[in-house]
Amino acid sequence: TRHEFKEAATLWAQLADIKPDAYAEAYLGWCHLQLGEKQKALHHINKSIRLNPKSIEGYRYLGYYLIGEGKVPEAVKAFR
Repeated sequence: TRHEFKEAATLWAQLADIKPDAYAEAYLGWCHLQLGEKQKALHHINKSIRLNPKSIEGYRYLGYYLIGEGKVPEAVKAFR
């Protein structure tokens, strides 16, 4: 809520390095997305989905990424 995405990304990256975790990867992807680092964001979002395909976090942030790319139909699929 304080828009400290750079600091948050550092902390999420440390957590993901210690133990691979779908939530950490999803939130790390979200931080990178907020920082305008689209390729890093997509990398971590996809890793989140690979680690736990049943988790909604990765798909939620994938949807936001796709909206930013103007790919609304694909975003709708990700959100569903």
